[in-house]
Amino acid sequence: MRKAGIKYKLIIITMIVTLGVLTACGILSSLYFFNVLKKQIYQDERQKLNQTAVRIADIQDEMMKMAKIIASDGEIQRIITEENAVGMVEYFSGRQQVTNKLSQYLNIRQDSYSVYILTDQSVYFSNGLETDEDIRQDYWYQEMEGNGFTGVHEIYQMQSKIKTRVVSYRMQFYDMKSGTRALGDIIINLDYEELQYNLDMNDEILEGYWLSDQQGNKIWSYGKLGEDTENSGRIVRQDYPMPDGWTLSAQISDSGIIYKLRYIFIFFSVLFLAALIVLAAVLWRFMGILLNPIEQLVEGAKEVGNGNFNYLVNIQTEDEFQRLGESFNTMVGDIKNYIDTSIQYEKTAKEMEINRLMLQINPHFIYNTLNSIVFMAQIKGNEDIAIFAKAFISLLQDTLNVDKDKMYISLEQEMTNVKNYLILQSYRYVNRFEVVYDVHEETLSCKVPNVFIQPLVENAVFHGICPKPGKGILKISSRLEEDGNVQITVEDNGAGMTGDQIEALLNTDMKIRGGMRKIGISNIKERIQYIYGENYGMTIESQVEMGTKIVINIPFEPVE
Repeated sequence: MRKAGIKYKLIIITMIVTLGVLTACGILSSLYFFNVLKKQIYQDERQKLNQTAVRIADIQDEMMKMAKIIASDGEIQRIITEENAVGMVEYFSGRQQVTNKLSQYLNIRQDSYSVYILTDQSVYFSNGLETDEDIRQDYWYQEMEGNGFTGVHEIYQMQSKIKTRVVSYRMQFYDMKSGTRALGDIIINLDYEELQYNLDMNDEILEGYWLSDQQGNKIWSYGKLGEDTENSGRIVRQDYPMPDGWTLSAQISDSGIIYKLRYIFIFFSVLFLAALIVLAAVLWRFMGILLNPIEQLVEGAKEVGNGNFNYLVNIQTEDEFQRLGESFNTMVGDIKNYIDTSIQYEKTAKEMEINRLMLQINPHFIYNTLNSIVFMAQIKGNEDIAIFAKAFISLLQDTLNVDKDKMYISLEQEMTNVKNYLILQSYRYVNRFEVVYDVHEETLSCKVPNVFIQPLVENAVFHGICPKPGKGILKISSRLEEDGNVQITVEDNGAGMTGDQIEALLNTDMKIRGGMRKIGISNIKERIQYIYGENYGMTIESQVEMGTKIVINIPFEPVE
């Protein structure tokens, strides 16, 4: 590898990494400023919506106040309450008086287009002109329930033949004398153009905005709205409460926000290019200082690759390269020592393999000898010796298992080993104990660790039944629980244990005579929790002179 090649590669790699870092920083910074600006814009737009909502709410309040003033006008109340009790001349005279009154009230508010009073018998108009159809049949009137505002609709003047778009407010009014008799409805029509004028929000940040009633129906809208405006994440609404549940909403334009960020993008772009230029100049200047130590290390690697483990580099830069050179020399020495050690290890391993093969002769010799004893006992007709030897052979084969490692067996095979073990002990302790088996058939296929129950049975015989006079009872049972776990129980009516003895039994691995180690109770508990986890384990219940009960819980896993 030549000097120029290393220089260019390092420069390119460093520039790529730097480019990636600066790009990531630029993106994160842009996102940060974008979110900050977006929050500020949302606050500003909400403030603008609140200001507009105040104007609209004032118009609504004035319409409602006008309706209340009209409803409390004594002359209007008198004419309407007496309209059924007067003659035709008085009736038409009263209508004209009501019309004049409504026109006077209408002149107070320039944004109001017209006013209607609807009773059971008549319809009064502020302009004195009737429509060509009954207002009560119009869809906008029929859709209203009680007092409130309508959406945008059209009213038609028969004389002028003009349709005008309005938003109406309806209020039911009552006889002021009785307080309970409904006289009819007062309807004030607001000119839609006046509403548009007050809703004007000339803002380039907004894609669109709209006015909705309390059911979410749009009364008025402006601009371009997305298909899923409510879930777009760009919707802002006013905080100021408006009468009748009206709501002002706006949809923010992401492109408008990005446009405001253009100066931030330009700043980061210039900073990014300047950093790359400075970095390239610095790398080119100091790259030569780095190359000499690297070349020494490359040459040393070639020598070691060719088998020369006596080659050492000499780097005196008093920096990381010098430490790297020292580490290289140490590594070469370690490799040389490792090769020498490996050669010696191979020799030792061969000797150990020979010893292992020799050790396998002893168990096979024991099996052959025991089989000879069984054969001679059968010839002599001594069935007890034959049964005892066969049980010992079966137990020895399954527990020692010198031919292969066998960590797990079925519960059925484990129970076979336990039965063989108890046959041996029954010859040793004649008529000292009776065994009761209650092993459910569905649990026999469960996979359990090898030599799993036998230590519990051994403990029950030696430390539970034998120390107590009389004949003892040993019960071994298993069952499949509803939660899918298998519960195995070993129970005896022997000497029992105190709490301290149980604690010692669970935390001690005892030794048998001759220094040979056997599998203790604590070993069984540790194996369960190691294999199956902390949710499974073993519990011991015991009372002195009453007996001991050991319960094991493991998950049901069938043997493959």
